[in-house]
Amino acid sequence: MYLCVLLCLFVTAQETEEFKTKFDSIRFDAIVNVSAKDFDKAIKIADSLYNTSTTKKYKANALMLSSELYQRKGLRKQAIIYAQQAGEMISGEKFYVLEAQIYGFLSGQYRILGLVEEGRIYLEKALKASHNVNDDDPKNSLLGLAYQEKALYESTVENYSEAKNFALESEKYLNKVTDGPRKDFF
Repeated sequence: MYLCVLLCLFVTAQETEEFKTKFDSIRFDAIVNVSAKDFDKAIKIADSLYNTSTTKKYKANALMLSSELYQRKGLRKQAIIYAQQAGEMISGEKFYVLEAQIYGFLSGQYRILGLVEEGRIYLEKALKASHNVNDDDPKNSLLGLAYQEKALYESTVENYSEAKNFALESEKYLNKVTDGPRKDFF
């Protein structure tokens, strides 16, 4: 079933809205539905998305799907490897939203592992990419999440006063989000 959909999907041009919708739908299904029942099948879907994608943007998105799947399975090393590959793939490509998401993900993984300095490096990369986003809603979402991550780092080192300041900064950005689903989520 998925192979047939993937083949049909990639016959069309990859930067069309139709392609994006189908790619996102397959990605969502793999991470939400398929992975809950069959992890190996979800990984195969991610690999198929990667192998059939022709742009760096979609290849990086497929790598991040693998990364998220491994992270959910508790396999952080593999999750980090895939996320680093995705980051390297789009480095210098000006896909700022994706770049901020990748580096934010890596920052969180390193923080959870207790590798604070390494994680802070990725957090600064995520912040830099977030500031380069032109669209206000994604920019405010990304900055809000980055400042939440900063607050978590400060909590980790028991600097609670600074953690509170970053949490308030996060709230400031998240309150600016106007997109319905995002606003409801935050």
